[in-house]
Amino acid sequence: MDAGDVCHVLIKDLVGEEFDLSLNDNEGNEEDESDKWGPYFDFLWTGLVSYEGPDYLISDLPDRRKITVTGRDFGGTYIPGGSAATFTLPTDADFVADDLDHLWFVGGVQQNVTANDLVTGEYRTVVKFANAPPYDITAIGLLKHDAVFTSTLEDELAADFDLWLFWMGLINYTL
Repeated sequence: MDAGDVCHVLIKDLVGEEFDLSLNDNEGNEEDESDKWGPYFDFLWTGLVSYEGPDYLISDLPDRRKITVTGRDFGGTYIPGGSAATFTLPTDADFVADDLDHLWFVGGVQQNVTANDLVTGEYRTVVKFANAPPYDITAIGLLKHDAVFTSTLEDELAADFDLWLFWMGLINYTL
């Protein structure tokens, strides 16, 4: 891949199945992830990376906002769990308001976030990552500060991002 290429492909999860955040509604009609999750996220990344100039993770949402990547040590459509790269959100009023747990901003000041930070915390930034080392990251979503979920949407969010059972303080999977 050339440095100027932007790539976005279906991501493989641990068992080699195709992963994307498209969902089926109750009638079996596929919904685009930005249509489904757009009202709940201010940023949603599932693999689109720009390698031009500064490196960016580009949101799948229509506004195409970006996370800046510094020291990128990976290629392709996922972030290796052991990556030493750092990630920063722009100091945007929405992002600062959304960061209720101070992962991306402390006192309104931008923070350098690592892959390790993303996979070891319980944040309103939801992260889909492999369940075994090296914990490769395949999706990142920053929930809006005022996002409210029904129990059905909590279950779907937990399933789509492979969140642990008690991520929202409730069991999110129907057995």
